[in-house]
Amino acid sequence: MLKSTAFNPYLTFPLALLARFTRRGQELSHQRQKALKWLNVLIGLGLYKRLTRLLDEGVLNNWTNDVYNWKKELVVVTGGSDGIGAIVVKLLAERGVRVAVVDIQPLTYEGKIIPIPLLRIIQPIN
Repeated sequence: MLKSTAFNPYLTFPLALLARFTRRGQELSHQRQKALKWLNVLIGLGLYKRLTRLLDEGVLNNWTNDVYNWKKELVVVTGGSDGIGAIVVKLLAERGVRVAVVDIQPLTYEGKIIPIPLLRIIQPIN
């Protein structure tokens, strides 16, 4: 509740402007100097919270705005033949995403299966 009222600079900043630039506001701010001081503190805290949220989102996204076109993406799910992996595969496939399942078990559900031969492990020569 405080975040959307007292710490919201969109609400507190106009109050500070009214206190500074209107005659009635100047009278009230002169009479209630402590209230004006706290109003300025609330503006500062609200701006600080908004700025830190903006910076946090930027850092988490590496300062890029990733927009994915999931119809063009290919998602590889390891362990997707059963359990949680199968649920993830089904949810992605329902949304039209191409999904590649890599698992040691055979699929436990219906799907378009395109077999890919396993890679051979080459051992170094001693």
